[in-house]
Amino acid sequence: MNIKEYSIGDLVNATGITVRTLQHYDNIGLLPASERDENGRRYYTEGDIMKLEQIIFYKSLGFTLKEIQQRLVNETELKKMDELLDYQETTLYTQIEARYTSLSAIEAFRDIIALGKIPPWSFLASFISKLNDSDFLSWGGSYFSEEEMRKFEEHFNGLEDALAFYHTWKSLSIKAAIYNESEISSDEEIAQELAKQWLQMVEYATGGDEELRQIYIKVDGSREVWPDESRRLMDAADGYISDCVRLYCVENNLGLPW
Repeated sequence: MNIKEYSIGDLVNATGITVRTLQHYDNIGLLPASERDENGRRYYTEGDIMKLEQIIFYKSLGFTLKEIQQRLVNETELKKMDELLDYQETTLYTQIEARYTSLSAIEAFRDIIALGKIPPWSFLASFISKLNDSDFLSWGGSYFSEEEMRKFEEHFNGLEDALAFYHTWKSLSIKAAIYNESEISSDEEIAQELAKQWLQMVEYATGGDEELRQIYIKVDGSREVWPDESRRLMDAADGYISDCVRLYCVENNLGLPW
């Protein structure tokens, strides 16, 4: 049975990729031509075309050529394809987390400037910049029991929902740490808005479920085993948040959430 072969021109027309790129992929061993004729012209099979489609797709997700070469799989290896997508999903979530951290710091600094104060630049350089080393995925299952993980899975509507909670927690904690470093009084409008958002986050994270609330309290009481940067962030923000929330609850005739 003859195997259908395709020239470089066929691949260029089918995918829009350039001849030079295909030659480069061949030279580095990422997509070597299956055949060459006596004149050195490259020819590819349908299997090669599928690999090229994978390369184009994975490259669009941000994989480097080296990563693609290490992980490129055959059409029958669907499990490995799924593992590869899981890996890149994790990578992209980590990158998104770093952007959220930066945006939270920018928002807090703008709040400081609006009050006529000079932002604590040295604090940013020595502390906030390190927070990119801590992300949602550093909180593995080892921090929670199987029953606690089940409760979280029941409460949060998938990974994106859990991430939304984590982003809110981290953003508010970053703002609190920066406000505290800038000596913003807990009765300032921005501090009271932070307290309001913190209480809304607590309600979102627990849904009024006392069992969930107790899980969070237990986790908070075990900060010594937290990921390092998350622990440092909460240590820097905790006292200020407590002061802001306590005042907000008094001013609005609310019970304390702890």
